[in-house]
Amino acid sequence: MNQQITTISCCYTEPPQGDCEIFSDLHRYKEPINPAYTFVDQEGDKQFTDKFLVIGLSKGMIVFVRVDNLDHIYARFSIHQSAVLQVHELPECKTFLSICKENTLNIWGFDDNREVKYHRLRRSYDLCREVMTVIVAQHQQLLMCFKKGDSELLVWDDERHELAKPRHPRTPDEQARGAEQDTEDVGMEEVAMEADNSDEHEDAITCYDVLLS
Repeated sequence: MNQQITTISCCYTEPPQGDCEIFSDLHRYKEPINPAYTFVDQEGDKQFTDKFLVIGLSKGMIVFVRVDNLDHIYARFSIHQSAVLQVHELPECKTFLSICKENTLNIWGFDDNREVKYHRLRRSYDLCREVMTVIVAQHQQLLMCFKKGDSELLVWDDERHELAKPRHPRTPDEQARGAEQDTEDVGMEEVAMEADNSDEHEDAITCYDVLLS
């Protein structure tokens, strides 16, 4: 590779094999012979077994390498125009989120047709500020934490191909004040990323985590 590695993560989703390249002296991708282990997904288990390393590179490329065959690049895709800083997977809908140095969030995935040799960009957002991390939870929920001290709780709507904020039920006082409004209490609202809308911390964020229900 003629690019530097800028981020590494793991994923369960298998990409279409295309634009392959090698790390070693071999000339083409080969399935491992008598691998030391096999991937087993237990029936009914909601956990996803990581099968690939997802490697972000300094010129916007993202490559996939099977964890049981590290000598070869399994697939390679051009996702951004600048260095890839983060890659996260939404395994339930086989979708990826990636953030580049220009603070662009791209949401992308692959067609079900395994013969298709390219990725499909589903949505792109200009985040306008630097992201510290993205924590992915179940049901396409994610917590996006910005370095300036604010965060956003978001949900990926795979049918509409957009990020949205969950709207929570109104309190009795809010219902009383807004009784004349004929709007849904629970639903989704469109995301606007261009401005900080909360001041949760006075200084830069150093660590985030979530308590799973």
